[in-house]
Amino acid sequence: SEVDVRTGPAAALLCAEGFDFVHLDPFGSCVPHLDAAMQSLPHGAVLSMTATDTAALYGIYPNLTHRLYGARVQGSVAGGRWECWREVGARLLLGAAARAAARHGRGVTPLACVAREHFLQARP
Repeated sequence: SEVDVRTGPAAALLCAEGFDFVHLDPFGSCVPHLDAAMQSLPHGAVLSMTATDTAALYGIYPNLTHRLYGARVQGSVAGGRWECWREVGARLLLGAAARAAARHGRGVTPLACVAREHFLQARP
């Protein structure tokens, strides 16, 4: 098998040609790139995402969480953490991917998710 690594503006690369595997790793949120990815990926392709906007994903800044992920995290307190904060972040990221896929008549099946202190990685 052949690996072709490309760098550049995600939307332009994704619209130019189809890929079987795409890894989005922006500094911050993957949300601005999800529509381009979902629109261009062929059936059966794998999307991998690494998000470093953990303040939004973990509900530390509720207004930012709502603006980026369309969610209000109940029980989160600015600067605080609760028992399931990493799982909440994973669900928010996977939910954003699922909504982007649905806008293009597609679906997602989560394959893996890893949540750490400063990043969250998912393969929906």
